[in-house]
Amino acid sequence: NKKRSFFIIMLLILLLFVSVCSGILFGSVNLSFSDIWAVLTAKDTSSTACVLLKTVRIPRVFGGLFAGVGLAAPAQGVMNNSLASPNTIGVNSGSGFAVMLAMIFFPANSAALPVFAFLGALLTTLAIFLLASLSDSSRTTIILAGITVS
Repeated sequence: NKKRSFFIIMLLILLLFVSVCSGILFGSVNLSFSDIWAVLTAKDTSSTACVLLKTVRIPRVFGGLFAGVGLAAPAQGVMNNSLASPNTIGVNSGSGFAVMLAMIFFPANSAALPVFAFLGALLTTLAIFLLASLSDSSRTTIILAGITVS
């Protein structure tokens, strides 16, 4: 059983590594592996590939990685369920609703949409925990409050 768990963990780490590499390698602009290697080893510091990798692809990949960990881990801990995700308790819905409101009231300010998404998710989470605290605050109550808010 320990061997199987170790194998699964190693497989998941390999899958994470492949996902990170794929996010860096593939995009709307085709870059050769040699171009990417030159940027990563600091041999190339000024080409289009360097700018693209350092300002778009690498931040996007690691931003997605950290956002996934940051959103999934608390939901999994609270729900005591390793398959739980933010949409389980309605956080995604609150975030999307805030972005929609921002697009309606501030259509020219698209740079602020991530801020509105974060604030919507935060306010939704607080509303869910407030609703759950009004009763017994059990996991089931939190899930039901999230479904209600969603």
